[in-house]
Amino acid sequence: RKPLIVFTPKSLLRHKACVSTLAEMSDGTSFHRVMYEDNPPSTPKQAKQVVMCSGKVYYDLLEEREKRGIEDVHLLRLEQLYPFPADALAEELEKYKHCDLVWCQEEPRNMGAWMFVENFIEDIAESVGAEKPRPRYAGRPSAASPATGLASRHAREQAELVEDALTTGKPRMSRIAYRKAREAAIKGNPAELSTRVSVEKASAKASGAGKASTARKAAPKKAASKSSGGKAGAAKASTSKASSSKSGASKAASSKSASSKSAAPKSTASKSRQGKSATAGKSSGGRSTRKK
Repeated sequence: RKPLIVFTPKSLLRHKACVSTLAEMSDGTSFHRVMYEDNPPSTPKQAKQVVMCSGKVYYDLLEEREKRGIEDVHLLRLEQLYPFPADALAEELEKYKHCDLVWCQEEPRNMGAWMFVENFIEDIAESVGAEKPRPRYAGRPSAASPATGLASRHAREQAELVEDALTTGKPRMSRIAYRKAREAAIKGNPAELSTRVSVEKASAKASGAGKASTARKAAPKKAASKSSGGKAGAAKASTSKASSSKSGASKAASSKSASSKSAAPKSTASKSRQGKSATAGKSSGGRSTRKK
């Protein structure tokens, strides 16, 4: 027996449409690398567009399609990206040779699976004889960050990519053309333009405040280091002065004691010599008087 590990976003934990019965996971079942719809809104011949995706965006597309009552757009889910399920996808696209092909994802254009699956989808569509084998991209534009960081902007972008994916008859655009078209749409929409300007101003203020706080935090550290350095220098100076004064005093005391000691023996020696000479004089005087 092997453990089953499921990676899923929180929004799908209690989603009413994201459920499976025990019969769908018991004996006689298998893993489907490409998931087709059990209850499509129409027959494959009546469809005009096929939207391929992977992950939770499928439920956003499904909910919006049912809300609008769209019947000419069918959905296909790729449950495995590598190794790419070429045979399973070819089997499903065989029924949609006349349809436009769209790849939809939540991630920005330079992220997610688009850059990997684009060539595979085109090759498989050509192999089955599709009329328009090149898929069209529907998703967020290229970006440096995978998330916008603003809930309102995220919801607006999510609604835009779902709208783009479910709209039929749109031409396929390159990355540069897609970016220019989006910029033109933003310039023509005052609300979007004002929102973008306010977001940029807020981010600029946040970055400026962060730099200012960092500089303020760094200034006390420098002052503290200077004061600590001054204190250490003063302590060193006082210590050196005290040690020098102590050493000078000890040297002076030792020199005085040494000089006093050396002077004392000299004086005692001179006194003893003078005493000896005086006694000698007395003795010699006495002797001379006796001889006379």
